[in-house]
Order: sequence, then C-alpha cells, then structure tokens
Amino acid sequence: MNKIIVINGSPKGHNSMTKKIISKALNSISSDKEIETTFIDLASLKINMCIGCLKCFESGKCSHDLNDDMRQIKRDMLGADLIIFASPIYAGNVTGIMKTFLDRLAYWMHLMCLCGKPVVIVTNSCGNGIYFIDMYLRSMIAFLGGNLLRMEHFTIYTEEEFNEIVTSEQFEGLAAEIVHAIESPVLDCETRAYADLQMVFKSMQKNIRVHESSQIFEFMYWKKNGLLDMETFQDVYAHANKITESFMGEI
Repeated sequence: MNKIIVINGSPKGHNSMTKKIISKALNSISSDKEIETTFIDLASLKINMCIGCLKCFESGKCSHDLNDDMRQIKRDMLGADLIIFASPIYAGNVTGIMKTFLDRLAYWMHLMCLCGKPVVIVTNSCGNGIYFIDMYLRSMIAFLGGNLLRMEHFTIYTEEEFNEIVTSEQFEGLAAEIVHAIESPVLDCETRAYADLQMVFKSMQKNIRVHESSQIFEFMYWKKNGLLDMETFQDVYAHANKITESFMGEI
C-alpha cells in the first residue's frame, strides 16, 4: 500500500479550496492504485510556535513535541511514500500555521532526513506571492531532503472556477505526477530538484564538520549514517530506508 500524506496549511477546513483541489486530483487517480491517503489539516491540530531555543539542533529533540501534535506528524512524514504540501497564499506567503509548522522542522533542515522522498507542492491564490513562494518552498524542501517533483500554483476562488480547472491540462498534470511518484519513485539526477539537493548536501556536509568537537546531535546524525563520507546526494538516497528507520526510532 502506497502512503500519501497531504499537509494542508489552509485554516478553512472542509471549505478549503486548496484541499478540494488535491482531493479531486487524488480521487481522479484510477481505483486500481493501492493508495492510502491521510490529510493533515494543520489548523485543526495543536502546533506550538518555535521559540528559537536551538535545543533541537543540539539534542535532536523539540521540547514541544511532548505537548502537541508535531511528533505524530513527523512520524507520518517519515513513513509516507509521497508528501504533498498545500497552502493558500496569504499576504505573499504561506499561511501562518504552515509557517509555524515549517519553523518546527528547522533542525530537520540540517539533516536532510527526507532522503529524496517525493514531494509535490500545491498553492492557491489570486497570483500575489507566487514567485516568492516558489523560491521559499523550493529551498525548504531541498533542505529537508525532499525530491520536489512538481510545484503547482492555482488561482481558484469560486466553484465555477473549480469546475473549469479540474478538466484542464494543469490539473491533469498534477494527477499524473502523483501517479508517477507512486509508480516510479526514483531520484532523477538530471532535474533541477536534484541539483538543489546536491548543492544543499555539499554545503551542509561542510558546515556540519565544524561541530565535530562538540559532538552535538546533528553532527552525530551525519556521522552515524555515514553522510560525512558520501560523495553525492545519490548516495544518501541509496541508503534512505536505513537512515529513515534509524531516525524514526529517535522521534
């Protein structure tokens, strides 16, 4: 069974147009695909704000994880075969709850712990903030170690617009990419996403070595998993299952 999780940053619950877009795309996929989909509506969960204490970088643990829902979300992410990040664009950026969620993953961005896991991003707006969002989320996903297969920006507000878009090439392309991610989960080294991953990997590898004398968690994570000795992110991807299973046990 292929597991897809959708992390939805809309505060509108079932009325979220962003959620409707993704639900329709998933429902359009042939029923012969063995897919288990979990929607994580961030606004319905308890997610405390990051307070910038930096302890997660040192210990690999966030003290908030014992008091809110982030620990389970992290486990769901590591166990998924595909992650879809979704958010409407408010004031030129992701929603507040999506930003809070990403802030809480700050130390993951030093670990690249998604290890090449397929990622799709869906946003919805009137057009404001699209270019900034594109740059911001591409960077976030690369530092998380996610393989960004597709970023799709929609401009839908009414049911009429929604009904029109679901028969468009844009919508069909989104659904096709989801199927591709499930059926052919490989890391293509010729893509922009891989170039971003390789650049981040080599940069972080250099920066992590600085902490060798302190033996803090992020250094020990890289050392334990052999990341300091790897030449390319392709090497990380080749050991993804082992790294993910090990990290899952520490959350």
